[in-house]
Amino acid sequence: MKNKTEFFVSSAASLTLVLSLIWCFSSSFSISASPFVVGMSALIFTSYFALIAKLVERKSTFLICHLVTAAVFVFTVLFSLEALLSQVNYAVNCVLEIYSKYLPCPASVVFSSMKSVSADYLFVLLSFLLSAAFVNSLVRIRRIFPIIMLSVLVLVPCFIIVDTLPSLVPLVASVSLLFALYVTSFIRRKNPAQSGAVMLCATAVILIVSIIICSTFPALNYKRYDWQDNLLSYAEKITGIEGGQGSNSKISSVGNLITDTEDLSKLGKLEQQGRKVMRILSDKGGTMHLKGVSYANYSENKWSILTDEQNESRPQGYNSFTMAKDGSEKSSSLSIITENGENIMYTPYFTKEIPKDFETVSDVLVKNNFKYISYELSYLPYSANEVYYSSTSSSYYEYRDFVYDNYTQLPEETRDKLIEIGEQNGIYLPRYGGDENDDSSLYGYKTNAQFAKLVKDFVSARGYYSLDAEIMPEGEDFPVWFLTKAKSGYCVHYAAAAAAMLRAYGVPTRYVTGYCVNAKAGEWTVVSSDNAHAWAEYFDDEMGCWIPFDATPPSFEPAQYNSATEETKATQNNTQAETEPTTVAQSETTVPLTTSANANTTNNNPNKENNSLGAIQIVLTVIIILLLFAAAVLIRRKILIVIRNNHFSKGRNNSRAICIYRHIESLGRFSNNIIPDEIKEIALKARFSSHTISKEELKTLTSYHDDAEKELLRNSSKFKRFYFKFILVLVK
Repeated sequence: MKNKTEFFVSSAASLTLVLSLIWCFSSSFSISASPFVVGMSALIFTSYFALIAKLVERKSTFLICHLVTAAVFVFTVLFSLEALLSQVNYAVNCVLEIYSKYLPCPASVVFSSMKSVSADYLFVLLSFLLSAAFVNSLVRIRRIFPIIMLSVLVLVPCFIIVDTLPSLVPLVASVSLLFALYVTSFIRRKNPAQSGAVMLCATAVILIVSIIICSTFPALNYKRYDWQDNLLSYAEKITGIEGGQGSNSKISSVGNLITDTEDLSKLGKLEQQGRKVMRILSDKGGTMHLKGVSYANYSENKWSILTDEQNESRPQGYNSFTMAKDGSEKSSSLSIITENGENIMYTPYFTKEIPKDFETVSDVLVKNNFKYISYELSYLPYSANEVYYSSTSSSYYEYRDFVYDNYTQLPEETRDKLIEIGEQNGIYLPRYGGDENDDSSLYGYKTNAQFAKLVKDFVSARGYYSLDAEIMPEGEDFPVWFLTKAKSGYCVHYAAAAAAMLRAYGVPTRYVTGYCVNAKAGEWTVVSSDNAHAWAEYFDDEMGCWIPFDATPPSFEPAQYNSATEETKATQNNTQAETEPTTVAQSETTVPLTTSANANTTNNNPNKENNSLGAIQIVLTVIIILLLFAAAVLIRRKILIVIRNNHFSKGRNNSRAICIYRHIESLGRFSNNIIPDEIKEIALKARFSSHTISKEELKTLTSYHDDAEKELLRNSSKFKRFYFKFILVLVK
């Protein structure tokens, strides 16, 4: 039974460590993956390798089993190499997005034609490799060095350079397990039968200690210290290589939150995962575009964000994310609850105001500084017949000039070809000297909205909508190629081409990424990764704001989450408290709708902590400390007894006899019993004589030792019994 305990504890420790390390890496770099898929695969792999390590005793058979397993693994990888490469590409880009802020490396690379939004398959393969290494190290060879080395390789990137620590739960679990393995490593080698119970107790105590430490010193927002940046700056001076951390610009920090370029040259088949991203609740419903990031510049088949130089010319007094129109009687509310803490905020168009603790980064995106998972917004539902007036102050006109200077740029060759394509399809520029008031003329003056309608009708009629799109040949200009040669495409194709074409006609336009969803009025709607969408937005200088401009064909329908109905029913009651204003104000992960100074809100900043402890907190703290002390005492007692039993039962008879006699002397100090001469003679013989102690003599020592223990307990009070058992650990 003891061997079984050791086997199950080692297997469970391997499984927990595998999942914790993968979760640490995933959460540190915001790499999406299905917990169910990765968890089940890790469970299967751990069980498989554990059974082989336990049941296959012959080394040759054990080697053959692993060679066959390795062959199956290689075949599986080769069979699904394209999907694996796409997920590796996705994971690498998630890492580069963070590292590119501080190191001279690209923010993204492309080495796969497929586009993936999760790393399920990659993490499944990683769990296979880690399970094989961990299980064989613990169950088969009982060594922890390979485990520590692999764990360090996975954990170190999560702490170097990055701005955020891994999620607290997997980090505490992995560190606790590694420390427990190290502490109990000597018992695992000396007495494997006892190592399982000791390992279990040690892990429990270390885990409790870690939880208390993390609760006392919460790491809600890990921040880089000055010495880290100074050290990096010093390294830059020596090497002559400049990283990205030296800039204080808001735009330069965007690269750490998003993909700062959208490369169109490698667009191919799009893989959908159906992973739940967020839930939204709107009182009006309908098709909603939740804007994430707006891209400003097009060049060499890439859309990129606004540069620092462009941002310096932007007027600071105008907020392009909010509307100044007085339409409170028509405004709607939108509640958003994300599955994870996002770096950015997703906003509907014509938002009334941005909640506090959120920061607008230029006119590119809204930054979620504290990674709130829940927030509320007030907005005006979009209607093509509605007039949305924005501010008519001088700052608005300055912003309009900035928009025309920066969001109409296009390579001249691309502009000429797109205008030629447009004129071949009935979209004409006004002739020089023409009648600007003659709207009926093909060459007459057209508003931005009129150009947008013409371009949208033309682009959306090109080809057909399909996720299995062909890759653009090398040497082509993407919008020209898509509008003349491509047979099919998905939202990215249509949005990128429409945005470029509208710019060719002098209309300020941006390429936008976010989510598109059909929301039901008054009901929670689940938004999945399949709702990720791309569209364009143009600036209407008559209305003074950005207008969504979706050129995706009418056949496109926003994805519907398969379990949306069940999810809605299951979460309506659970999320009610999160959406109530009075409760929202008290949540550390929720932002209130109002930003008024008179609002009855408590501390919403998770970096600020309440230093006052109530009676309940004090009582709980005392209870936890007492439980922690009790667990430490029990583990110490268990370890000391195991060590003593090893000394009593293993080794030469003379050494065992000396250890037993020394413990008899310790018992005698408290019982005041006189040790018989027979026992002393055996001990002297064991220590100084060259003769080997016989089994009968050793049995005599052991019998006297057991009787001395029982007599000490029998003649002691309850307090002394506790003292002898748990403090001095003299008796079992």
